[in-house]
Amino acid sequence: MRAPYRQARCAAVLVASVLLGTAVPCATACNGTSPQTRTKPQDMSSSNEIQEWVKLRDLSADQLQQKLGLAKETQAPDRSYSKLNPVMKWHDPQRHPAHFIFQDGKLVLIYVDEQSAMSKLNVETLRRDFGTPDAQLRSRAGKRPLLNVHAGQGVAFAADNERVYYVEVFHPMSLADYQARIYVEPPPYRK
Repeated sequence: MRAPYRQARCAAVLVASVLLGTAVPCATACNGTSPQTRTKPQDMSSSNEIQEWVKLRDLSADQLQQKLGLAKETQAPDRSYSKLNPVMKWHDPQRHPAHFIFQDGKLVLIYVDEQSAMSKLNVETLRRDFGTPDAQLRSRAGKRPLLNVHAGQGVAFAADNERVYYVEVFHPMSLADYQARIYVEPPPYRK
């Protein structure tokens, strides 16, 4: 008699989930077997992964080194990134997939393009979680991927319909500021 009760309870949770427009976890109600309420592991990590990078954007170089164990030898001074020039880039792939971009001693941008990190991101989930971008700009990742800029949230990601190519995390700003301070439009792509 427990199985019919469990199915009825799961159905009730699913109906409530649909009416509320959310995916209510009902692992106890339906023993984790309902595909309507399960999220793919990849989907769960997409926004969470970026949110973990967002948490790093307010750290100083010393705090970043202490938190992630980055090797000081992996710092590269007198570099540039898009319109940010000069910057110090800090990339220690043994410790973290990101390139940390510092200007005047402050972390101004986190850039991630490592394939293992990008493979954890799901384009649909990012679009759903971040909402409509402030702008979709041409991307240096190629002709088809667009740079989805969420300047007010401090996140931009280059993606086509199937994969994410790179992510930028920065301090929230207006779209005009992002375009003036960071974005460089790539040259036209030719066949």
